[in-house]
Amino acid sequence: MKSQRDTHYLRGMDGDRAGVKEEDGKKTVTVQLGEGEGTPITDHESLSGFSYKNGHFDKPGGKILAKTRQQALAPRNRQEGPGPGAR
Repeated sequence: MKSQRDTHYLRGMDGDRAGVKEEDGKKTVTVQLGEGEGTPITDHESLSGFSYKNGHFDKPGGKILAKTRQQALAPRNRQEGPGPGAR
């Protein structure tokens, strides 16, 4: 019996300069999620390769059996100071 598993990865494209016409221009890249899956994710460079969504189907192109979504958290800027709960 064949099934299908889809895995979606971030590519770290936020801040990329490709395709930007201004000299200092940088692109803001976010990943839009499906309805009820949460807020868009900023595709931060440090998250390149992060698996943020998985789906498992009963057959190729078939009914979805399960899906998971991982929360992607970009690292804090060192100048911002420690995050919540820091001692």
